[in-house]
Amino acid sequence: MSQKDGLILLNKPGGITSFRVLDTIKKNLSPEKIGHSGTLDKFAQGLLLVMAGKATKLSSLLMDLRKSYSGIIHFGAETTTLDPEGEVCARAPLPSLSDLKKALPFFQGIINQIPPAFSALHIQGKRAYSMARKGEDFEMPEREIEIYSFNIIAWEPPFLSFQIECSRGTYVRSLARDLALACGSRGYLTELTRTALGPFSLKEAVKPEEFDKERDILPLKDLFPMLKEIQILSIRNLFQNKLLNGFPISDDFFSSPPRRHGRIAVFDDSGIFLALIEKKDNKYSYLFVAKREGL
Repeated sequence: MSQKDGLILLNKPGGITSFRVLDTIKKNLSPEKIGHSGTLDKFAQGLLLVMAGKATKLSSLLMDLRKSYSGIIHFGAETTTLDPEGEVCARAPLPSLSDLKKALPFFQGIINQIPPAFSALHIQGKRAYSMARKGEDFEMPEREIEIYSFNIIAWEPPFLSFQIECSRGTYVRSLARDLALACGSRGYLTELTRTALGPFSLKEAVKPEEFDKERDILPLKDLFPMLKEIQILSIRNLFQNKLLNGFPISDDFFSSPPRRHGRIAVFDDSGIFLALIEKKDNKYSYLFVAKREGL
């Protein structure tokens, strides 16, 4: 496994796309693959998880992590994009702090949300933002999301500072719109900072121009222990080749069997990552194997 295979905690600046901000990293790691988990809008800033080299195989794991943000909503107006890059398309009176506090409980727990028309979601095989720019008429389907916490930090009309922790698939721009509408007003997101993704914090992130490939890549052996929902098991030497060649897995493969069902990262006795597997309904399945997948 290459020393360039691992996770980079990147501090994305505002005013640049998530794809563009990776250019500096790509130049440092070329020809290694680069991927990221959880795009940030161009105007937004904060934590971006970048997977280097063969660690890009882990993107599905990182996409499910809880997301934490701080931000500012501008009330009294709504823009076409629900952010500061759009044009004002509606205006309404400002809400009171009492109105905001009464509406906030409706944006807790599992709720349905309509994503912004200006988003990268596919609608009838096309990007929604592309159709929106052309003025095409289409409907954005609702999606189920979960809000774990949504707290007011300060109300300085027309600006509301807030902190939020939410699930995958949540559009904070839509929350700004919907909270304003629930208060009889209009609103758009004027600032957004992603402060955490699961156990990973913005405080630990590196700026793109300061990235050092020898210092700023978290190797897989250190990554998996941080993902609490993933068990870590050691395989018995007798069964290592069978695992690497995709043989059916049993509890006998491991020095001690898993404590519960779910995803399992398998290492050898020397701490080398071998495979990611899953136990469900008392049966094991392979998600990927280091040797077979080239990790």
